[in-house]
Amino acid sequence: MRVGPGSLAIATWEFSRGGTECCFRLLQQGTSPLDAVTAGIQAVEVDPTVTSVGYGGLPNSSGELELDAAITDGTRFGAVLALRGFRSAIGIARGVLEHSVHTALAGTGAVRFAQEVLGERPLPDPDLLTEHAVQRLSEYRSGTFETRPSESHDTVGMIAVRNDGGIAAGCATSGYPFKYPGRVGDSPLPGGGLFCDPSVGAAVATGDGDELMRLCPTHLIVELMRNGLDPQKACEEAIQRVQSYRERTGRVCRGAFIAVRSDSVAWGAHATHEGFVVALADDQNTNGASLIPIVVPEARGRQWRRICS
Repeated sequence: MRVGPGSLAIATWEFSRGGTECCFRLLQQGTSPLDAVTAGIQAVEVDPTVTSVGYGGLPNSSGELELDAAITDGTRFGAVLALRGFRSAIGIARGVLEHSVHTALAGTGAVRFAQEVLGERPLPDPDLLTEHAVQRLSEYRSGTFETRPSESHDTVGMIAVRNDGGIAAGCATSGYPFKYPGRVGDSPLPGGGLFCDPSVGAAVATGDGDELMRLCPTHLIVELMRNGLDPQKACEEAIQRVQSYRERTGRVCRGAFIAVRSDSVAWGAHATHEGFVVALADDQNTNGASLIPIVVPEARGRQWRRICS
C-alpha cells in the first residue's frame, strides 16, 4: 500500500489510534521520529482501558505488572525486559538507548537504571494494577479466568517516518496474561518485535511472542525490502514463513506484521488470521488516524483469539 511522500505514523491494533495520532502530530511539528514514537507508545501505555499494554495490562502469575519495551532508529537500540514498578516502559527503554553503553537491561537492573540514571521512582504494587486487573487476577487465582478478545491483542508496535526520511520503530507490551515471572516474548527483541534500518525501512510484529521470537520475522521483512520487495510483499512472505513453521512443527503461531519503507512512505501489513487492524495517520488524512482492517483471504475464516507478545 502506498500513501505517497510525506510523514506517516502507523501502529498495531485499534487501541493504538490515540497514540498514533499523538505520534503523527509531533512529526508534523518537526519532532524526531524517536521522540514521536516514544510519546505515541507512552500514550497507549498509560491508558488504563488498554488491557494488554502498560498500566492497564494484566499482571504475571505472582500478581506483579511486568513490562517489556524497545525502541530503535536503526543506528541505536534500547530495550527493557521484565520491568517492574512502572506503568510505562518505553521511556525507560529510550533512556537505555540514550544513556547506557548496553542495548538491553532486564529486571532489577532495569529498575536500578531507571532510578539512578533517569531519576524515575518505582511505584508500589497496589498503584500498578487497575481495578480491572485486580478483578481478573482474582479470577485467575480462583480458576475462572478466561481470556477476552480485548485482552488478547497484546503488543503496541509503532513506526514513524518523517518527510525527510527519518524513521524509528518501537514496541511495548505487558505480555501474556499471568505469565511466569520473568517471561519475555518477542516484543523487545531486535528482529522479533521490531527491526529498523534507516536506509531501507522498518517493521513491527504482534502475535504469539514465544513462537515468533524463534523466526526473527521483522529482520526478515526489512531484508526482503532491501532486496527489492515492497512492504506488502515482504509482509506476505514473512507470513508464509510463519505458516511454514506452523505446518512443520504443528505448533499454534499467530502473527501480524507492519512494514514501512523510509524512502517513499510505502507501507504494508499482513497477518495469519482475520481481525488484525492497523492505525494509520499520514499527510493525506486530516481527520485523525484511520483504522484499517487487514484482509487475509488465505485465513479461511480463522480469527484472532488468544495471542501474546
